[in-house]
Amino acid sequence: MATIATVRFGALDVPENEQVEFSRGLLGFENLKRFVHVEIEEEFPFGWLQSLEDPKIAFVVANPALFFPQYRLDVDPRELGDVRPGPDEKLLVLGICTLPESLHEVSMNLQGPLVINLSSRKGKQLVLNHSGYATAHRLTESSSLQVAAHTQETRSHAPRAIRATA
Repeated sequence: MATIATVRFGALDVPENEQVEFSRGLLGFENLKRFVHVEIEEEFPFGWLQSLEDPKIAFVVANPALFFPQYRLDVDPRELGDVRPGPDEKLLVLGICTLPESLHEVSMNLQGPLVINLSSRKGKQLVLNHSGYATAHRLTESSSLQVAAHTQETRSHAPRAIRATA
């Protein structure tokens, strides 16, 4: 278990089986390899990807399918590398969100999704150059902004993650 004193959440005790390793880091943060997905009940459907190596670094993340139901990853399985799931393994896909002053301008990066193998706890940021997706899709453009309808049903099927209290 790792204990990290974060800027946003205070001290977090993170069991080894909840840590995620991004062997190549994230774009612009290649030196940071270890993270944990933090969910806070009051902030659903948003969560955080907290660095375990730099307590100041945490990204707001969300499941793109909650906002963009037609969102699909069309990638060659070989591109997934060590994140590629085995027969009984599941992947978690997250988009990094940008939260400006106005809630009407909140956006998600659909071109650079994060893919996490929930069994191996390996993660990778994909770059979907020829997908038609951009790095900033406004959530208000989404026809599915009624994410409150997904509350308990979606959460009961969501992967386990570190839960923090606000």
